[in-house]
Amino acid sequence: MSVHRFDPTALIASMPASLGYEPERQIVLVLFNTGSGERTSARSMVASFALADPVAPAVTRTCDAARQIDATYALAIVVDDRLVDSPPRTAPDSDVEVLLAALVDGLDRASASLAHVWMTRRIVAGSTWWSLTDASDHGVLTDPGQTAAASDREAQGCTTFSSRQALIDSVSPDPGLAAEVERWMPAARTRAQRARQRAGAQDSWDSHYRRGLLHTLFCIADVAAGEELAPAGFAELAMTLSEQMVLDCLHATASSEYQVQAEQLWTQLLRALAGPERAGPAALLAYSAYLRGDGVLARICVQAALDANPSHWTSRLLWAALDRGIPADKLPAWTRFGVAAAADLGIDLARTDP
Repeated sequence: MSVHRFDPTALIASMPASLGYEPERQIVLVLFNTGSGERTSARSMVASFALADPVAPAVTRTCDAARQIDATYALAIVVDDRLVDSPPRTAPDSDVEVLLAALVDGLDRASASLAHVWMTRRIVAGSTWWSLTDASDHGVLTDPGQTAAASDREAQGCTTFSSRQALIDSVSPDPGLAAEVERWMPAARTRAQRARQRAGAQDSWDSHYRRGLLHTLFCIADVAAGEELAPAGFAELAMTLSEQMVLDCLHATASSEYQVQAEQLWTQLLRALAGPERAGPAALLAYSAYLRGDGVLARICVQAALDANPSHWTSRLLWAALDRGIPADKLPAWTRFGVAAAADLGIDLARTDP
């Protein structure tokens, strides 16, 4: 009896869009819960780590993620430009073989067996892929930019970057812009402190938070209209987002019709800020990315937030969720809380247009 061969071409080609960047010298794992038996809902998760990463922590993170979605099996793609992609094709080096053996053992213990391992030098159109276990199983990749995952990512207003470093750079401070904004920060901090003192003296905190929330929503509207903030505007908005109540309300933007514009504004702030005020927009972008399944960007942004302010409690909670591989569908409570908190301030974020 013939056995149907699984062609991984489309799956491998979709990985750059799934990760948000073209992986280099990495292992990419796709974890599946098929929804069979007692597992009632089919789910999947993509995880990746560098070939040079320490084995034990990488395997632990992967197995934790498999358990979180109750994965039934896993697929692995080794991306390494040092491989030879013409017969006789090279196998992974000994360090990668040790890593794969540890993954097999760990995933078996997590009840998510590693079903297939494929190799490729790069995930680009025309690159060859081949199976680690079957020398006769090989093929040529189609254009990653033409996959369904790439179309979905484009529809979300997101870019697929040429490398993980390029993705990191996209949310890192722009030296020139950050220097301009920093000149306005002392005055912005002083005004913010005086505003908080007035709110405390007059017991007008709701009005204070409402002004900050409206100011941020107007900035999102400006982004939607194609306008750009001036350096002084970035400084003022940075201080607004340092208010925890305003930040809590803005979690509602992650599931709204203006999520794309909000993410664009948070990204602009991360490019414009170099101080502790980066933590607020970084946490908002991390949460929004997490909800739409972009765990790579979420982790990068949470790390940026904690680097800016190690005690930022929202970011610490997000880091814990990412570290434990908690599925995004378990996090929308923050969005609902944001809607409710904004409603207490007299603003309906459930229906506000950008």
